[in-house]
Amino acid sequence: ATGPTEAKEKEMARIKAGLKTGLGDAAKGKLQFTARCAICHKLFDEGNVIGPDLTGYDRTNPDFWLDNIFNPSLEIREGYGNYIVKLKNGQMLTGIMDAQDASGIVLKDIAGNKTPVKQAEIEKLEASPVSLMPESLTTGMSDADLKDFFSYLMRPPQ
Repeated sequence: ATGPTEAKEKEMARIKAGLKTGLGDAAKGKLQFTARCAICHKLFDEGNVIGPDLTGYDRTNPDFWLDNIFNPSLEIREGYGNYIVKLKNGQMLTGIMDAQDASGIVLKDIAGNKTPVKQAEIEKLEASPVSLMPESLTTGMSDADLKDFFSYLMRPPQ
């Protein structure tokens, strides 16, 4: 389910309680970030810009991270919204609006691939309320992994 659920709230509380006992190794946490987040997000000048650059956020606040990791669709930053396009030939496309003008649009998918679509080919274009970012990206991480991961996310810029 998109949005808050009891299971997500419990897992967020569990992770937050674990972080209160201390953070881990930021170098190991960077590996977690690279594997789980850097395909879309930039942090400390590393990663891609399919999603927002995370460097300037209130990164020392675990609530900020947990809310956005577990419920990414609650607050989608302007310019990073997901669009669903139905073409007249029946094909469906989804992605972020990379460009738009009178001749058509360019959609960018989660892999960063850009697809130009002519206005004449579009049957329907609508904004999706669901973020491109999958929910609960911490699934499968051990407590030690989580401490390392948050140590990297929350560290000051070097």
